[in-house]
Amino acid sequence: MLQVADTYLERTTVSKRKWLIAAAVAIIIPTLLFVLTREQIATWADRNAVVLRQAIVTGILIGGVYGLVALGLTLVFGVMDIINFAHGALLTVGMYLSFTMFDRYGIDPYLSILITMPALFLAGIVIQRLIIHPARNAPASNQLLLTLGLALFLENLVLVAFSATPRSVRLEYGRGLTQIGPIAIDFPIRFW
Repeated sequence: MLQVADTYLERTTVSKRKWLIAAAVAIIIPTLLFVLTREQIATWADRNAVVLRQAIVTGILIGGVYGLVALGLTLVFGVMDIINFAHGALLTVGMYLSFTMFDRYGIDPYLSILITMPALFLAGIVIQRLIIHPARNAPASNQLLLTLGLALFLENLVLVAFSATPRSVRLEYGRGLTQIGPIAIDFPIRFW
């Protein structure tokens, strides 16, 4: 028993030493790099301040989108106990539905939510009743493969219907820049 305790103490001591060395390296190297190149960093920041601020704003906005997608996946998994890989594909179908209503009928994308939301709600009910519910008591791997297959089907259906050409919407009220202090936000994001 004493030998087991000594072995455990020896392993934890070695483990603690390794963590202390790793922490010291993680603190010392960035500090040295910052001190040695402070003038270079200051020069670069002066020349690229606008780009840096814009990159930070873009990162926060894209991070918000990723957070919303993760929140949706968490809610679906937490409530239904289904790992739904078709979540993003259904989002894509909704976006293309809004785009089609704007392109063909001139319906504002924000107003088209009143049509796309109920349509995708009904599609979700059909998918739940016909595809997901029968596999409810199946192993998690089967459910995962089922929703992954559904996602692949929906994504390829959209690809066949709309091609791989990127699309965007230009709105009259969204053509100007929004200035918030020294940061300019171009809303909505355009690809040209």
